[in-house]
Amino acid sequence: MGLDTTVRSGVKIIDTVTKSLQCKVQHKAWKGADTYGTPQYASAVLRDAIVEQQQQQRKLPDGQYVMTKAQVMFIFPVPPNGAAGRVEPVDPRDIITLPDGTTGPILNISGFMDKGTGRPFFSEIWI
Repeated sequence: MGLDTTVRSGVKIIDTVTKSLQCKVQHKAWKGADTYGTPQYASAVLRDAIVEQQQQQRKLPDGQYVMTKAQVMFIFPVPPNGAAGRVEPVDPRDIITLPDGTTGPILNISGFMDKGTGRPFFSEIWI
């Protein structure tokens, strides 16, 4: 059994164990823009996520500091949307809406990559 298989199994266990802590968030995937430049989105999908609502200063990869509202963790591999020009599986232009209606720009996305699928084992998103 390879390390990637072990990590996949571990992520499934974490997802199962934390189900009672997870809530539903709405994820609208950016799929492009119309001829006027207006963003277009796929239909909203409800996803289980661990959500920590806490204002926190965070340093982005470019060195800039921003104030975040919440951290959202999808404890499963998010399926790709497939639209041309987007970053998969979560694009910075996507819209994440928390259960209380809070939303905001996606400030940072991270995840430990699975070389077998080319997608993160799980995704962490800061809004």
